[in-house]
Amino acid sequence: MAWLIFFHLVGATIWTGGHLILATRILPEALRKRDPAILKAFEEPFEKIGIPALLVQTITGLLLAGHYLNHWWYAFRFETPMHTWIAWKLMFLGATILIAAHARIRLITRLKEENLGYLAAHIIVITLLSIAFLVLGTTLRMGGWS
Repeated sequence: MAWLIFFHLVGATIWTGGHLILATRILPEALRKRDPAILKAFEEPFEKIGIPALLVQTITGLLLAGHYLNHWWYAFRFETPMHTWIAWKLMFLGATILIAAHARIRLITRLKEENLGYLAAHIIVITLLSIAFLVLGTTLRMGGWS
């Protein structure tokens, strides 16, 4: 159990930290200069560690949810506050995967000055979802669901 939590936190640190840097440092400069190359220069190396971190978070998160609820899909029964909190985390995970995949497949590959704002919106939403993951996860771990 401790190893699951450890790897889950490492994944969260990489994913959330990378997106905080992207949203607060890289994105403003790219928007100010209207230069998509600035975002691509960050995204390409970050993906090599960011996507595996998201994968680690997904696997460990499902295993942790299964530990707390017997099966992760039981979260959607919404029987207790813990079920609800875990269900929210799983829904945020689904949204994160969809938005990140859309950004990677449809936006980053065709990134130009004209659609920079659209990618910026994706980056901001992913960053906010990442922070929400941290809040929910910390609350769960500290017993704040009751």
